[in-house]
Amino acid sequence: RMEILENGKVTFTYITNQDLKDVNAGVGDHEGLVELGRDIEGVEVSVFIRQKEDDENTFKISLRSNNYVNVSDVCLMFGGGGHQRAAGATVQGNVEQVKQKVINEIRKVLK
Repeated sequence: RMEILENGKVTFTYITNQDLKDVNAGVGDHEGLVELGRDIEGVEVSVFIRQKEDDENTFKISLRSNNYVNVSDVCLMFGGGGHQRAAGATVQGNVEQVKQKVINEIRKVLK
């Protein structure tokens, strides 16, 4: 489930606990998914969110960027952080709420 947003500059992918259960995924099987979005031509920011195992209303977000967006600054808005090109945070809400919160912050820094 990957969406391409913001005129091709952002990819958004998510996975829920039910998704993991449906495919019998093991711990860490989702690692690297955030990188896939960044590899698409024209994409500046790749967003991957996954539901926390112990709280269905909390998502771990992972952001990656290619050239100019400092994703650490975006994640700081949610109490997270990291590096300029790779960062993360934890955000409350359902998939759609978390998506909108994150995209709204990214939109502020896209050229």
